[in-house]
Amino acid sequence: MYKFAYNMFKKGFIIFEVTALLGFVLMISACQRDDYRAVPYSVTGYKPVYYLLDGKFEDSVYSTKPRSLVNPGKIYVYQSYLLVNESGKGIHVFDNSDPVNPLPVAFINVPYNFDMAVKDNTLYGDTYLGLVVVDITNLPDITLIKLIKHNQNITYPPLPNANWGGGWSGDGKTYFECIDSEKGVVIDWKEDLIIEPKCYQ
Repeated sequence: MYKFAYNMFKKGFIIFEVTALLGFVLMISACQRDDYRAVPYSVTGYKPVYYLLDGKFEDSVYSTKPRSLVNPGKIYVYQSYLLVNESGKGIHVFDNSDPVNPLPVAFINVPYNFDMAVKDNTLYGDTYLGLVVVDITNLPDITLIKLIKHNQNITYPPLPNANWGGGWSGDGKTYFECIDSEKGVVIDWKEDLIIEPKCYQ
């Protein structure tokens, strides 16, 4: 009788152990995130580019030497010039005297600009801060007239991976330096090495 009771107790205890183990495994599996990964010490990601609201906006809108087209957007013909938007960066200026062979003459830097329009001799370009109004009478030289700020709350530009897809992980997500609102407003992102990243999206 004692041996029978002992065997029954032993079998019951084994069943309890197996059940508990299976329950623990299922619980751990349920808690795992699909995008889980080990956080590296250093990784190539993106750092925010800040604009100080109390600074001079003229510092971020200017004409400079020509750049290569990377992500061309909207195209606009103005007099003998061809204006080509560089998505998120600014506007390329080409001498279009020979339409078969337009020559690059300048680049108008406008942080996080995706759209533009021209009326008379005035260029209007959108940014995350508002609408940039620029006098382009003397291209390639420009004069910033004013910034018409948005009434709504300022939003941050999405990460480049979110815009163009892909990325190192292949899932459109990447590591980035967390935004510090005390440094200003984020108007762009730059690819850089990040030490002990804390933000991932």
